[in-house]
Amino acid sequence: MGADRVLAVGLAGLAFASFAWAVRGFFLREGALHPGMRLIAVGGLATMAAQGAAFGWAPAVPRLTGAVGATLYALSLVVFWGAVVAHRRKPPAIAFSEAAPHQLVVGGIYGIVRHPFYLSYSLAWVAGVVVTGQLWLLTSVLGMGALYLRAALLEEAAFSSGPFAHAYREYQSRAGMFLPAVIPSSVLAGRAAADPRRQPAP
Repeated sequence: MGADRVLAVGLAGLAFASFAWAVRGFFLREGALHPGMRLIAVGGLATMAAQGAAFGWAPAVPRLTGAVGATLYALSLVVFWGAVVAHRRKPPAIAFSEAAPHQLVVGGIYGIVRHPFYLSYSLAWVAGVVVTGQLWLLTSVLGMGALYLRAALLEEAAFSSGPFAHAYREYQSRAGMFLPAVIPSSVLAGRAAADPRRQPAP
């Protein structure tokens, strides 16, 4: 096993351990887990196992590809722990929680993306595909991504209809959902208002 593969495996192990720790002891939960969260837990474990198996028997990939995959794992860890630090005062509710939002965090990594935990997980799943070169692992990326999208949309609906509604709309205008906003929509709106060609005729 090459040095790049060893590095990727080590980073993957750190990422997987971090994710397991968060589910078991970091996120707040009330009562029994929602079926959606159970799917995330089972799917996550299956994806970790599949990546572990692929590491063991997949052929070596080009060195550049291995380096890219290792970078994705590292970025996943940075985003994940950045989100944990942002919630250092009070952890967030676990995915698919039916409890009303109790806080709105917009600082740190949340100033860049609104759902950094889901982004972190997705980066790790994509990294496994890149490092092993096993395209069949994309099924886990798509399946888990669909679950994260569903959970994120439910969370956004809860924030948009509760006491944080006004603040959350403003937050949505400057931070991307899963990826950083290249140009915040608030800036685009300001430009549109300043463009005389977009003004209604008198």
